[in-house]
Amino acid sequence: MLTFQTTLSNIKDRLNANKQALRHRAKTPFWNLISAYRDGYLTNTNCKKSNYDILRLINTYNPETKKFNFGAGNDYAITSQAVADIFGLPNHGKQLPNTTTSTRPKLDFVNKYFMGVEKITKTEIDRFMDKALEDETPQGPMDVTRYQ
Repeated sequence: MLTFQTTLSNIKDRLNANKQALRHRAKTPFWNLISAYRDGYLTNTNCKKSNYDILRLINTYNPETKKFNFGAGNDYAITSQAVADIFGLPNHGKQLPNTTTSTRPKLDFVNKYFMGVEKITKTEIDRFMDKALEDETPQGPMDVTRYQ
């Protein structure tokens, strides 16, 4: 999350100036996250990763009984559906295709901005964003939206 925030902070003014890209981004499922950042609700402190709650939960698990003990004296088995409900995650959906590098489909978007790039790094993504923001064709704002 911190990488997302850092990358956006480097290009925030240019992203906000591109009204067409802004309209495209507002239609995505990520708009709440993007607008929270734009409005200053997400800071570096908010975006830093913290695993303390998850570590505390893991430490209550007993691998011998395959149950959790939350200190009330009773052990609890938790189903995958309960985990999905607790964390607000889907527990069903479509099977995704295998996307290893050997089977990944060729995409125009990837070919346009990452042709010849062996490994996509933060530096490559920053370079791509600069290139997409400079693209004055109708495709440019769409590419900016695809990135986010």
